[in-house]
Amino acid sequence: MKFTFFVIVLFVVCLSSCGPKREDLAKAQYQLADSLFQAKRYNDAKVIIDSVLSAFSDQVEFVTRSQDLLRTITLREQEVNLTYVDSMLLIKQEELKVLMVNFEETP
Repeated sequence: MKFTFFVIVLFVVCLSSCGPKREDLAKAQYQLADSLFQAKRYNDAKVIIDSVLSAFSDQVEFVTRSQDLLRTITLREQEVNLTYVDSMLLIKQEELKVLMVNFEETP
């Protein structure tokens, strides 16, 4: 009985020590998110970052890096949006001039 228990415990310990460490898994997920960011696939990178934050919350280094990358992605998206809005502003102002001929300005 004791021998069987010892063998079972030894077997469980051996199985639990096999496979990649959680740190390696978190690192791989972070690197995937970073490569997606470099490829300007921001939504895909944000999905991977979300999985790093939820699945590997005990890996402080990669959670911190992922949060920093998420902030960088948000800033980059805002820069792209600002560029688009700035370009549309000129177009919409021209359209407004045509429409404003029907209105009078009152002092």
